Amino acid sequence: MSSVFPVGFRFHPSDRELVLHYLYRKVIGKPLSCENVVRDCDLYGERGPWEIVSEKVGYFFTKLKKKTDSGSRIDRTVGSTGTWKSQDVGDPVLDEGGRCIGRKKMLVY
Repeated sequence: MSSVFPVGFRFHPSDRELVLHYLYRKVIGKPLSCENVVRDCDLYGERGPWEIVSEKVGYFFTKLKKKTDSGSRIDRTVGSTGTWKSQDVGDPVLDEGGRCIGRKKMLVY
């Protein structure tokens, strides 16, 4: 990300800001204010994590890949080399009314 943004730029949104100002806008098809901060990426494709993530933390939009034998289970394989393990991180993301609007996940290879 550092090559696209000015020196000193930091992206540290709260979980709520990520859901309301980035994910929600993406889902309804509205443009994002900073297109390159959260980018589209096929995390379940042929490229390994070392080819996708150049920093310790990255923010991506990706489509979940369902297992072919079951419509409800997620296939987290990466190429033929491994899998992503999904872990819940922290408390659920709540709106002003206290309703759950998202959950923060961390993917570990």
